[in-house]
Formats: sequence, C-alpha cells, structure tokens
Amino acid sequence: MQKSSETTNVLYRFHKILDYKQKLLLYRTFVLSNFNFCPIVWHFSNKTNMRQIDEIQERAMRFFTGDQTSSYETMRKHIGVDCYSKRIKDIVLEVYETVNKVNPEFMHNIFSILSTRHNFRDGQKLIMPKFNTVQYEKMTFTYYRVHLWNLLPSHLKKAIHFQTFKRLINELDHGPNCSCRSCTILKTV
Repeated sequence: MQKSSETTNVLYRFHKILDYKQKLLLYRTFVLSNFNFCPIVWHFSNKTNMRQIDEIQERAMRFFTGDQTSSYETMRKHIGVDCYSKRIKDIVLEVYETVNKVNPEFMHNIFSILSTRHNFRDGQKLIMPKFNTVQYEKMTFTYYRVHLWNLLPSHLKKAIHFQTFKRLINELDHGPNCSCRSCTILKTV
C-alpha cells in the first residue's frame, strides 16, 4: 500500500504535462498493478486495510482524471476498475484449476468433491471445511473458496477447458453472487 501511495505522489508531479490516456496508463501500470498482483491475498485483508486500499486508489484516480467532484464509485465505473469482482473471479479460477488438476501437484488434494449416493444435478460440490471461529477460520481462503465454488451454477463447473471456464466467469457481472459477511463488507468499503 505504501508503494502505491508513494507512486501516486510522484506521478502527481507530472499531472499537468500528461494527457488523460497517458495518466490512465500510468495509473493502471504503477498503482492498480500493485493491487492486482496476488488479489487473493488482498481479498482477505481486514476492513481497515481494504478502506486504505480504496483511499489510495481514489486519490490516484482523482489525481489522474482531474475529477474532484464525482464519487469514487462513479470514477471506478468510468475507468473500468472493479477490484472486488476481479478478486472473486480469481479465487474461483484458482479453484477450477485445482479441481481439474491444472495447478501444481501439491495443490491437488487441498479439498475434496462431495460424494453422495444420490444423483444431484450439481455433481461437483466441494466438502465445506468445519470451523470453530468466524474470524480466523470462516473468513479465510480455505473456507471461502469452497463456498464460492458451491455457489456457481453447475454448467460453469462442468466447463471442459480452462479458457472456456474463464470466458464464462468473465461474462458474469460480479462472479458468484455471494452474500457472506466477508463479501458484504467488501462491497460496502
């Protein structure tokens, strides 16, 4: 976060000599790239850190667009930045790779497919891990990835190729429609 904040301050010095396209390119390259690197890790930060990330991004957007009046949400839509849905989609893509054994071998046994005697329409549900505390077990990647995967429609999970699955996920508006506490908090930040 500090690196993005410092970069924003340095780039602001040049805001009068650059046009809009150049500023947007610099924003995407030097600021947004810091948060798009390993978004799965950022997704599970606490609410305070998520608010700081949004404040840095908002300040950078205001610097580069020169827009001091629009809301942060309006600027994000105008520029086309939606970090929340990107993080959700990245988590689901990671689960797809693991379930279909595309990931490295050490990840193949991270979770198991639920097996039942009944023939359900959705045959690729994953076993939900049990948890004792909400903060340290439920709000983690271990629980959350299974939760998101189980929310996906079955036709998405049955995609044969990774590229097909990725295209189908990107066609969704905001990834799986999750209403858990973590997603609700992140949507309001």
